[in-house]
Amino acid sequence: MRIAYFSDTFYPQLNGVVTSILNSSKILAERGHKIKIFTIKTNINKLKLHKNISVVKYTSIDAFRYPGYELVIPRSLHCLNEIKKFKPDAIHIHTPTLLGWEAVVCGRLLNIPTIGTYHTLIPDFLNHSPIPKIGELVIKKKLAWKYTNNFIDSSRALDHA
Repeated sequence: MRIAYFSDTFYPQLNGVVTSILNSSKILAERGHKIKIFTIKTNINKLKLHKNISVVKYTSIDAFRYPGYELVIPRSLHCLNEIKKFKPDAIHIHTPTLLGWEAVVCGRLLNIPTIGTYHTLIPDFLNHSPIPKIGELVIKKKLAWKYTNNFIDSSRALDHA
């Protein structure tokens, strides 16, 4: 099986998303599956990846002034071409960001089953982030839930299983 992972967080960042991606891709690669990770431009020279794992790196910017977290600057045509060349059997989205939306679009255009793992409860994360205040926390949470549900519904619509 060929699986494309999409995530705005990756090594050398250390968090649950990165751990999940590294562990699951390693296990799948050891079983003969091919994994291509679409992520931020990062220095992975110290990271020993299995021969069945490759990484496509995109330029990124600091996200919301949150230390160590970045957002990919989309390159839709490049992404679409990379997906066409790789020919994944499935797309797995790990972050509901612009890169995640690129994964949704690629899945739709190429009719590839797309799933997502919701690692971070975004509405609750707002309490701990330095995002500028948008009125009351209740309003921010409602907007975050609306965005989250829209993203999940968009990727869920692609689930062909």
